[in-house]
Amino acid sequence: MTEEEFHEEAERIAGLPEIDRPGPIYDLWQAMMPRWTKKQVEDAVRAYARAARETQVASIIDLINEEWFVLTPGGKIRIGRFRDKRLQLSPRTDFVAIVGNMTEHETGAYSAGERWLRSPDRREFDGVVCDPRYPPGSTVGSKVNIWQGLGVEPKAGDPRPFLDVVRLVLPDPVVAEYYLNWAAWTVQNPTKPTGTVILLSGPPGTGKTTLFRVLRMIFGPVHGNVCYDSNQLYQKHTEWQERSMFVQADEVTFRHARGGAAVLKAKINGDRLHIEPKGIDGYEVDNMLTFGMTSNEDHAAPIDPSDRRYVIEDTTLDSVMDTEYWEAFNAWIDDDGLAIVCHYLLNRDVSKWNSQRDRPLTEAYLRHRKQSLVGVYRWWRECIESEKILYGQNIDCPLISDINETYDKVEVFRAYCGWLDQKSRNETTPDQTRFWMSMREMGAVQNDYRPSGKGRRVKLVDWDQARDSLRAALGF
Repeated sequence: MTEEEFHEEAERIAGLPEIDRPGPIYDLWQAMMPRWTKKQVEDAVRAYARAARETQVASIIDLINEEWFVLTPGGKIRIGRFRDKRLQLSPRTDFVAIVGNMTEHETGAYSAGERWLRSPDRREFDGVVCDPRYPPGSTVGSKVNIWQGLGVEPKAGDPRPFLDVVRLVLPDPVVAEYYLNWAAWTVQNPTKPTGTVILLSGPPGTGKTTLFRVLRMIFGPVHGNVCYDSNQLYQKHTEWQERSMFVQADEVTFRHARGGAAVLKAKINGDRLHIEPKGIDGYEVDNMLTFGMTSNEDHAAPIDPSDRRYVIEDTTLDSVMDTEYWEAFNAWIDDDGLAIVCHYLLNRDVSKWNSQRDRPLTEAYLRHRKQSLVGVYRWWRECIESEKILYGQNIDCPLISDINETYDKVEVFRAYCGWLDQKSRNETTPDQTRFWMSMREMGAVQNDYRPSGKGRRVKLVDWDQARDSLRAALGF
């Protein structure tokens, strides 16, 4: 047997399962005696087997790199890939099991997944970015781009069916115009939060959900999401919000969940989001969220006196149309309508529009503001409505002013504390300093007095002036 034939045979034997090699190795040694010892033959076979394994490993690493990559957000390793255009993160054990069938008879440290993780050639990123300027899944600096494009290709056409629905659901032309500008700005700036949320409140069947469903469909299944529970918006694990740009929140209510509403406020116009997937340390990403909300509740969200984020409008049964109308509109959307709406919104001029400066103060918004008052604001509003200082259990025994129409400041504060104890068990009592600061913010105090040898006294404005001052303080 020539040297060339020997190496060909050694390479063939190396390709056999290890359990089947001893017999062919012995035969090859017999053929090469006395030039080769048995150990030399075995070493030659092992060398070919090692080279074949290294070639196979390099091929497997290249194959895994085509789909998988390592992410290291929050200091922990997660292995990611795109499935149906969505970023899917897997823990190490699941990843190793998924790619385990790429090698035979090799497990543990020699499995395909573990070999890839140890390889210096594996794909690796330190985080994600969502940038429409770069192709989906491309590398942007040291991050992977999770932008997957809009859910529809824009197409020029007549958007009147959509505009008719907007004006049907929102008959107030100011509100309808705001919605169209808000929707256009959102589509033209998909990676930026709009800074305001539109909340449509009304009975079922008034078309309020349709306005936000169309927007969600434009953003597609990756960057457009729908939720039917307020808790989904502010729960601890919100990994889905990392890729979301438009969120259709149906039948939400926050009036009894002020903590959740406070978390949501930061997501409406904040520039950063805290993301905390299960089993991984939290990390921050750019905020891209815009929310469109609907509710059947008369009072769906608590609105702070200084609020600048909400636009609220009531929908009425006047917008209820027959089934044929909505079937025709939905058929138009499913045909070319969605692409036409997308084109219309992308080309609508919103260069001079500002989401907070231009928001309309509707009657529905003012009602929510009034219903959302808590603490001193709510107490003073009820005092104005009853035109007397309310005193909790002694509600029928109002404070009596002196001849100068002044009240003892301590007694006024005690009146508020008594009312608060009766009305609310969830609010803490402020100190007197904070109480009187709030009273002055509402324009309730006319003058302070400190008569010689007596405690501090205060003169409150009359009820008509108090009513006007409160409305002014609340931006009504």
